[in-house]
Amino acid sequence: MPTPAKTVVLIAAIAVIIVAIVDWRQNIPHQTTAPEVEVMNARVAACNRTAGGQTISMPRSGSTVTVLDTTRRFLTLPRDLYPEENVQVHEQNAMMGKISNGEFASDPKSPCWTHYYEFDVSPGATEGKLAIVAKSTDPAIPDYNLNIDILTH
Repeated sequence: MPTPAKTVVLIAAIAVIIVAIVDWRQNIPHQTTAPEVEVMNARVAACNRTAGGQTISMPRSGSTVTVLDTTRRFLTLPRDLYPEENVQVHEQNAMMGKISNGEFASDPKSPCWTHYYEFDVSPGATEGKLAIVAKSTDPAIPDYNLNIDILTH
């Protein structure tokens, strides 16, 4: 019969193994399925509309859009799925600035947030790139990703 000390060591070893297995399973990346991507794209497309004569539409996630320096464009996403505070912008020789007079398009009662932005190449550069990543609040729905290539005139 094992001694009490050996029993405690055995129980502790089993507990460590169980914790390691549970932790490993929780860190397995979530695999996005085609239906989840379609739900995301449908929710983003539902924000498309017209304001002040300009169409506000977002490309499908994963798209790359090419624009000229100083191009202005609306960005709009579902508030509950991609809140503004979950949006990250990664700049490479480029800048993205909010245009304040474009805020007329934003309706606080809308399920979508909308802002008007100008996309610029950094001084001295001939082209720039932006990566816009909106983190999803729903673990089953993937993040929204948009790449913008900016060229000088």
